[in-house]
Amino acid sequence: MRYADNFIVTGASREFLEQVVVPFIKAFLAERVLQLSKEKTRLTHIREGVDFLGHNVRKYGQEGKEKLLIKPSKPTVKSVLSKAKAIFKKKVSSKTVNVVRELNPVLRGWANYHRHVCSKKVFSKVDWRVGGMILKWAKRRHPNKSMDWIHNKYLTTRGGEHWVFYGRGSDAIAGSLDESDVSGDYRSYER
Repeated sequence: MRYADNFIVTGASREFLEQVVVPFIKAFLAERVLQLSKEKTRLTHIREGVDFLGHNVRKYGQEGKEKLLIKPSKPTVKSVLSKAKAIFKKKVSSKTVNVVRELNPVLRGWANYHRHVCSKKVFSKVDWRVGGMILKWAKRRHPNKSMDWIHNKYLTTRGGEHWVFYGRGSDAIAGSLDESDVSGDYRSYER
């Protein structure tokens, strides 16, 4: 038996979904030799939210003053931070240029995917965490050097942005996770 791929169905009430919509979907899928997965199918209120394709869809606020917000989901944020951390662990003794070149596609791809939703605060959080990883990586490489020395060696100011991580003598540079910058020309991160 094959299962249908990811989709969301919304309804005015739980009863309407259980009594009308779910039977209709089951019949629709049965004609195509598909069925709903019992483990993955769930009915939930929009105030509890649902994680769907890396986004969290949820209504916030009081009755009558509610707002629907779509944000990057917590597992997605955790995943991108884990990937960044793994790159820093793997590249302990690598040149800065190589670290920047490996981090940029990971962070750029993640940021491009989430740029169309409410992601400003999440981008800021990821920015902060990756900035901490940069400083930890640099301090591990130079344990006897001061933070001023590390700042001068690994960070610069470019175009009004401070704390930009870069590799000297190369085109490898990283910028901030800013919603307005996310495009093909995007520069990955800053602290």
